[in-house]
Amino acid sequence: MVTIKDVAAASGYSKAMVSYALNNKGNLKEETKQKILQAAKELGYVPNSAAAALRSKRKNVVGLILRDISNPTFVQYANYIEKTLAEYGYRLSIFTTYGQKRVNDAIISFCGGGRLDGLIYSVVALDEKTLTSINQYSTNSVVLSVSEVSNVEYGAYIATEHLLGQNHSIVAHIGSPGNHPNSNFMINGYKRALKVHGKAFSPDLIVQGGYDLEDAEKAAEKLIRKWGVPLAIFTASDYAAFGVLNYLRRAKLKLGKDVFLVGWDDIPFAESVGLTTIAIDHEAIARKSVYELLNELEPNIELPSINIPDYELIVRESCHEESGNLLKNGCH
Repeated sequence: MVTIKDVAAASGYSKAMVSYALNNKGNLKEETKQKILQAAKELGYVPNSAAAALRSKRKNVVGLILRDISNPTFVQYANYIEKTLAEYGYRLSIFTTYGQKRVNDAIISFCGGGRLDGLIYSVVALDEKTLTSINQYSTNSVVLSVSEVSNVEYGAYIATEHLLGQNHSIVAHIGSPGNHPNSNFMINGYKRALKVHGKAFSPDLIVQGGYDLEDAEKAAEKLIRKWGVPLAIFTASDYAAFGVLNYLRRAKLKLGKDVFLVGWDDIPFAESVGLTTIAIDHEAIARKSVYELLNELEPNIELPSINIPDYELIVRESCHEESGNLLKNGCH
């Protein structure tokens, strides 16, 4: 039987474009559409009626549940997920919970109403009760989780090791809340680096930075009051690192002199403030989650395989003496 893959190979277009042409969707140029249809005709392509009937019942809408959309990392994931879904004829509906139970309850009701074909969710956005309730519905769901596709412990190790390698006597960690899936992995990598460098661990070296800038500012203040300056800090996110920068500005402390900083995520704004950080391919992670969901929704589609590259340390000025002027133009 001739498949969409065969038509794609014969026409020279992607499977997504072939699907648009055969189903009269998308915004293909008429010339492109006719070339694909001609290739399908010459091959004798016949649509799978069962699959077509199944698709006709779909809404072609996938939900994405995030804790909040103010964090630039989540914005990146949402953009990449939306872009990938669009390639296969799906639209994205975004939900934000902000950790509020009433919002979680509303999402449960929505997901149970047959309005979505599938769901991608961040585990930090939902409590266990909500996750259990969502999984009881027929909605296909995939978790968006860095720790499930990458070695978070390794990333935390190289971040901490970089600071220790610069002979900082004290390296602290502003971590994620205990219920965050990355939290323990990061702490394990952080502790391993301390051990390799012969540094003693103290529970006071770790402070949870929460999910917002204000929590990270408070965490930075607590660490500096306890350990003084100079102090090196590895944060569980670039967003938390920005909170540290805000505190340094208020406290009239200098980055690269009083505090040395390594973040996590390499969000677009990180380079503008010279933040040394741990980078990973957010687009690859987003695409992997979409492909996992599409494997459930449309098992007959052949999807590309995705390899998530290892974490990479991006060295910028926030670990060096010359970074003191960055706070003048840093985040506000």
